[in-house]
Amino acid sequence: MFSGISSILITWSLVVFPVLRKGIEIKQQTISRIASQNNRVLTTVSIGLFLGGISQLLFAIQVLSKLEISLNSLLSVIYLSMCLITFLVVIFPEHKNPQVHTFLVRYYFFTVPLYIFLFGIRILEANALISYLSFLLVILYLVLNAVVIQRLKKATIISEIISFIIISSWIILMTVL
Repeated sequence: MFSGISSILITWSLVVFPVLRKGIEIKQQTISRIASQNNRVLTTVSIGLFLGGISQLLFAIQVLSKLEISLNSLLSVIYLSMCLITFLVVIFPEHKNPQVHTFLVRYYFFTVPLYIFLFGIRILEANALISYLSFLLVILYLVLNAVVIQRLKKATIISEIISFIIISSWIILMTVL
């Protein structure tokens, strides 16, 4: 399960922190927009997404195998597609392909809570604790995003960071329990 923890470390150190370090105007920014303003940050974020995606893919395969979830199930397809999206976001950067990039990013941030919710349903009988904690993470995600949307209109970067916090928390949960 080292790949799960490495995906968290890679994503936070090479994607989130370099972007936050540049400073943000909350209502106008996304991680992609901030990264595209500086070639070094863009390269760092791209490498982070690529390496984080590889680690996440390895983690996905480990989790699905450990829990004996078929790779052709809906749950597997959603999780593996989330991993694939991280590669596609690098291939289709916002400054070159804004419509494709926006679709990919929205897909990713929509599927994070969907996957965690479906996962919670799938393992409810096998492991109620992980299931209930997965549901709790989804509720937390929805509540935090509702607050952000209500209080800070167009605070996309905050929603992106909330998604990273939720998926990181779920990975830690899966690694520890």
